[in-house]
Amino acid sequence: MAILALIELLGRMHPLLVHLPIGFLIFGIFLIFYSKKENDLLPAVRLAVILGLLAAIASAISGWLLYQSEGFAFETVRGHLIAGVITSILSGWLLWVSHRRTAIDRSIKWISAALGIALLITGHLGGNLTHGDDYLVEVLPEPVQSWFGYEPEAPKPIALDPDQWQEALVYEDLVMPILQQNCVSCHSPKNKKGGLMLTSIEAIQQGGENGPVLTKENPLESPLIARMLLPLDHEDHMPPKEKRQPEKAHIELVKAWIAAGADFSKTLGAAGIEKNLLVPFFKKESIPDFPITDLAPIPVDSLKVFAEKGILVEPISLDNSLLKVSCINFSAFTDADWEMLKGISSHVAWLDLSGTAVSDSLMVHVAGLPNLTVLKLSNTALRGILLEKLNANTNLKRLYLNQTEVDWNTLEVLKTHPRLMGLFAYNTPASKSETPDWAKKWGIKLETGGYQLPVVETEKVVY
Repeated sequence: MAILALIELLGRMHPLLVHLPIGFLIFGIFLIFYSKKENDLLPAVRLAVILGLLAAIASAISGWLLYQSEGFAFETVRGHLIAGVITSILSGWLLWVSHRRTAIDRSIKWISAALGIALLITGHLGGNLTHGDDYLVEVLPEPVQSWFGYEPEAPKPIALDPDQWQEALVYEDLVMPILQQNCVSCHSPKNKKGGLMLTSIEAIQQGGENGPVLTKENPLESPLIARMLLPLDHEDHMPPKEKRQPEKAHIELVKAWIAAGADFSKTLGAAGIEKNLLVPFFKKESIPDFPITDLAPIPVDSLKVFAEKGILVEPISLDNSLLKVSCINFSAFTDADWEMLKGISSHVAWLDLSGTAVSDSLMVHVAGLPNLTVLKLSNTALRGILLEKLNANTNLKRLYLNQTEVDWNTLEVLKTHPRLMGLFAYNTPASKSETPDWAKKWGIKLETGGYQLPVVETEKVVY
């Protein structure tokens, strides 16, 4: 057991050892071509080459052990292996010649040049094994990648229809693209690290050299998920920390798929996957923040009358005629003061009545704002009894009801709103009670606060 552990340790040391010969030998080559005199740096060259040769031998041994344990196909490592052997031979040759010479001559320079080329090729092929064939160009913009002759194979995009998402296939439309994006660079027929391939249903079901990667209905016991959840610097964390990491939404979806039985043919509806897990994967409509209208701009001079009453009214942008209205400096604003805004009602896209004296009755007037996109009613006496009126505001996307008296019964009327994307209800009766199932599956950004940070072990220490 001790011998096996030592062998595994040597294999795992390969990523560290492999950089030693590169550093020593490149330093020696640099000295050879930098030397101003033919013999002044020859002793330093010999030392660098000796250290580089020893490190190359150690790297070759650890690389062979890593190859034995990681499940690479021989065809995959053959080029790197041959280049590594050539590098070691050239290192030994350079050392032998340098000891037979009393000065740095042309033969030493030719051998060192060949050694430099061999190092470059060996390092590149090693990088391909560790990081994938595209590791040098994957960070470049796609046009630059094409200029280098590399056409990346785009993974299947994840784009669910918000209206027919139940019909999508869990594995084919969601799980498979997630694996393609994050896993197959190391677990393909070419690399097959750990004897595992994630490129087909049969390969996933078969697992790797350590056994199955899926434990149906138990995602935390499934190595496929368990390794993703390990700390990033853990040696068993997958994908490796230097590779792209899956998004949290990706991990949660794969967990839900495994919890539902890891079926490769079921639809989302049949698998019982909750809609709230799928919101990040819905097709995004190309809708601007505010509606596009052909309304004529209201002259700036006409807006000054609102400023005199303490109401801030200004265009939402230089190229948009819609208006932002805020009563932040007019806390006495009541339902009766709405008459002041009637003349600009068609232009109002942002309305902030937070901290004012308005009541639920105002919802009747607010429902008549055709371009209202953001509505802020926080810190008011609103109870929410007329919130259903807001369903008429078909452009409303964000609604702020913090520190009001709304509860889940009054909020439920908004679940059929055509455009609502975010609802904020901190410090309300709703936030102080349990979130009902219908709200958990609503599919909008629902913020009610009440978050608690986890207790870490250091907080329990008594000094």
